[in-house]
Amino acid sequence: MSFERPGFMLLTVLAALAGTAAIGLLAEHAYDPRVAHAEILADADRAARDELVALGLRPVALPAAQSLRAERGVEVLEVARPIEVGLGHGLASAQPPSEVARARGLSIVREELSRYPAGLLARARLYRVVLCEGLREAGTRIPSLPNVQRSLLLDVDATPEFLRRLVHHEVFHFVDYAEDDQVQTDRDWSELAERERVFGSGGRFLRDPAGARLGSGPPGFVTRYATSALEEDKAETFSFLMVAPAALAELSNRDAVLSEKRQRV
Repeated sequence: MSFERPGFMLLTVLAALAGTAAIGLLAEHAYDPRVAHAEILADADRAARDELVALGLRPVALPAAQSLRAERGVEVLEVARPIEVGLGHGLASAQPPSEVARARGLSIVREELSRYPAGLLARARLYRVVLCEGLREAGTRIPSLPNVQRSLLLDVDATPEFLRRLVHHEVFHFVDYAEDDQVQTDRDWSELAERERVFGSGGRFLRDPAGARLGSGPPGFVTRYATSALEEDKAETFSFLMVAPAALAELSNRDAVLSEKRQRV
């Protein structure tokens, strides 16, 4: 039996089919779902940033802000006009910072965030810090607001000492949330804290400035604000560990529960 030699057109079709299969095979092996997921998240974050800018935020162009972005990957924005942001518990609002408050706040933010290892803040999904004044949530004055479009809103109209501690308090919230996408459940910490008392209803229900002072809390807690919620207890303990380690150690030496919390943080 004899076979006719395939014609030019048939050879062309076969070559095209083979090439398509080869390209598909290469694409299958080249596809990395982690890379694809990262690209999707990056696109979503760019869209979120665009929304913030449209809302009334603008990048801070000062050298300290540029340095922080280059070294730690955190962009600094400021409120350029009065803004309102819809949240689950009501509207958050903020005003533009004064030039003096902006400069002071930027300096503190850069100094304190630079204490963290390169890459940690990105893994914690802290991409932006927004400087503002007059920050309110549902009409109540608040010092900060974390995780708004992967951004941290900071009211820079505060004392330098409190603002430094506030930065670390909020960084802990970002790290805590990035670990397992929630902050309200921690069985080991709950068991430790409940030796003294049950947590309150949340940080937004305890806004007394005096409650943020070290030693203002009952036994087992660094501050009274720390009693408001499990996540606030951890963040408060961590913040004093970062800005006042000696004072926290002295307080912990007289409080076994607080000493254990300090060690765990």
